[in-house]
Amino acid sequence: MGRFKRFQDYYQKNKDDIFKKTTDQLIEDIFQVTDYLKQYDINDEEDYSRIENIKELKSVALEFPDLTQFFRTNFFS
Repeated sequence: MGRFKRFQDYYQKNKDDIFKKTTDQLIEDIFQVTDYLKQYDINDEEDYSRIENIKELKSVALEFPDLTQFFRTNFFS
């Protein structure tokens, strides 16, 4: 099963509780369900850069535990 299908299944099972989770919890859940990080090799320069960007995203998610606030502040301001 592909990552997108696993994401769809996760969303269908959790859509009523999405806003009950912190932003960081939600991101971590999605990464785990989809095995997203497994596609990157830390020894590859491009992949390393992507991993650093993901770490930054998670760091910002910790600053904005409320998902709505996270989106408003980081994407719609």
